[in-house]
Amino acid sequence: MQFRTLLISVAAACMASCSSNAVPADADTAEALASVSAGALPAREGGPGSAALPEQGASPDMPCTSVVFDGHTYKAVPVGNRCWFAENLKSSRFSNGDEIPYGRTDEEWLAGAGQPLHCMYNHSEVMAERYGKLYSGHAVEDERGLCPSGWHVATELDWQDLEKAVGADPATVADRGNRDTQALKLGQVVKSRDGWGADAAGTDDFGLALTPAGTRLSDARFMSAGSGSTFWTSTAVPEVEDEPKLFFRGLGNQNPGIFKSTFSKVGGFSVRCVRD
Repeated sequence: MQFRTLLISVAAACMASCSSNAVPADADTAEALASVSAGALPAREGGPGSAALPEQGASPDMPCTSVVFDGHTYKAVPVGNRCWFAENLKSSRFSNGDEIPYGRTDEEWLAGAGQPLHCMYNHSEVMAERYGKLYSGHAVEDERGLCPSGWHVATELDWQDLEKAVGADPATVADRGNRDTQALKLGQVVKSRDGWGADAAGTDDFGLALTPAGTRLSDARFMSAGSGSTFWTSTAVPEVEDEPKLFFRGLGNQNPGIFKSTFSKVGGFSVRCVRD
């Protein structure tokens, strides 16, 4: 139930921040998010991603190998046409060496709205070591780069390529909501084998080991470690001008699929890097 609560809270935060002029696609975000654990498959078209996916990331000439960044060695795995980090980002620095500001208190996190921020879940080093750190959408978009040189925060097209590689219908990957990923239980094949609920552990067929790292909501609350996770894409939502948002992916104990929606850049989500 905790991840369902997270989804409702994320939806409520989004709805509270959306103006009355928001486009219909964002007006029903609450219903779509709340449906993840309920099993509904909202049919929502839109957003980038209808173009053909370029070949990149993994090739015989560029083997997908580990990379050292900010003192940590990240495992990498090839999935589809990409080379992905096999763990969540843990860095406290941008790729140029600048420190990413840390939002410790609720006040610091909220006061930093519009600025790049990062944090550890509940400010716990143990949690950060296990699950990685959480980053604001503004940190994702910062031109200094969250990922090491030659890598980037996964884009919407990167996630769509991943979803097709693990079995999603190519005709559905640009949609929002669960699409066909819930019926096909595609979330299970990319989840880690441990950390999730007893009946929600993944099979980690592709070595991505997506963990239940939890979320920091736009009101600065932490929620859902051990039962859910949210991952930023670096792709902005083009139809929302009053409240800048990015696309994200979500996984949960009660949802066997891979959920797609949008959220305010003030939220704190996990990040996966993909090779250029």
